[in-house]
Amino acid sequence: MGIMKTGNIIFPISTRNSPAAVVHLLEKTGANYLLVGREESHQTLAAASLELLKSKKPKTFPMFTFKDIYNDDSMDEDEVVFHRERPAMEDTAIILHSSGSTAFPKPIPWSHYGLVHQAIAFCKLSL
Repeated sequence: MGIMKTGNIIFPISTRNSPAAVVHLLEKTGANYLLVGREESHQTLAAASLELLKSKKPKTFPMFTFKDIYNDDSMDEDEVVFHRERPAMEDTAIILHSSGSTAFPKPIPWSHYGLVHQAIAFCKLSL
């Protein structure tokens, strides 16, 4: 939610993907930033993927910890682009991806409207 609050698009990439599949997804979506988990397997996958990436490499950050988020000195606002305008409902809010079982995974964009619609449907099911 914090990433959406900055006006950026969330794109969680499964660590089950190969480096080539991660490169495919990064190139297909034009990702500008890459948050990488601190686990060794995440670091290894990110490093191998970035090594293969032929297009512009995204700016890479380690995944935020609780201390990072609640420490005012942890990150300079100049490091991340904050889009302060309210997004249009048809703008992309999150990108998911297919499993990649038959080919490289395909990005699946979801708009803000789509997320709201899913939340309403979930609330109706919960009643």
